[in-house]
Amino acid sequence: MRSQLIHDIKTYSASDEEACFISPMIELMETKEDAFYRTCFTPGHITGSGLLVNPDTNSILLNHHKTLDRWLCFGGHADGDEDIRRVAFRETCEESGYSENQIEFYTQEIFDLDIHTIPENKKRNEPEHNHLDIAFLFRLKETTPTEFFVSHESNALKWCSINEAVDLTNNDLHMLRMIDKLKTLKK
Repeated sequence: MRSQLIHDIKTYSASDEEACFISPMIELMETKEDAFYRTCFTPGHITGSGLLVNPDTNSILLNHHKTLDRWLCFGGHADGDEDIRRVAFRETCEESGYSENQIEFYTQEIFDLDIHTIPENKKRNEPEHNHLDIAFLFRLKETTPTEFFVSHESNALKWCSINEAVDLTNNDLHMLRMIDKLKTLKK
């Protein structure tokens, strides 16, 4: 799995903004056996995330993350699982409350790469570190259900238009880049 992911990242058509993330991700996977574990803090660890859209790709489900206190896409730790697609899918299902039968990959291709800093968490005894994140685009298979389950990791979930998502994510560069890519898909 790791060698396939390295290949996928090397052959990914990164935007200019993402290009600087490729080398650190590959180096981490090639040099750190524990790169997929949340206890790898120097410089950080591989995570998987998912942007979830409705079938028409005109609404995004955002997650108001409890710990980070921001509107984000879904995602989380690999916990040793090197199949980052499976990680991103699992995290999107768990955090959105939708079942595996309700969500599908828009494409199996990587949707975005990002490295972002996670602040120190004294409660968990975690130093400041990086999440080297690999994101995928997911969509609901059927019309957007109006009710959903809010997990213990979230304060709230919200279906919103693309423009509203831009406003809610408060200039988070990773989210804005993914939203811009989503706009491009719609053309």
